[in-house]
Amino acid sequence: MLNKEEYLLICLAEEAAEVQQAITKWLRFGKSDVHPKTGIENREELRLELQDFIAILDMLAEEEIFDLSFIEEEIEAKKEKVEKYMKYSIDRDRLK
Repeated sequence: MLNKEEYLLICLAEEAAEVQQAITKWLRFGKSDVHPKTGIENREELRLELQDFIAILDMLAEEEIFDLSFIEEEIEAKKEKVEKYMKYSIDRDRLK
């Protein structure tokens, strides 16, 4: 039997997979492509999936499983790291 922490972590993993799927659809078909069954643009689908992912993160924080109070500082550090490697990719002629 699962406890609440395990249940929420499973939910987080599911949401992460849905974020991945939304990203790949955007990249394969374009951000403005509309899903024929739902009528939702890929851009909106990604936003909705990210929203769901963040909601589960928030629930994990409410349960004191994660401390997200540091998140702004960590986000800035991640942005700097991504920018560094984007520049490296440009230098290696892998990114325009």
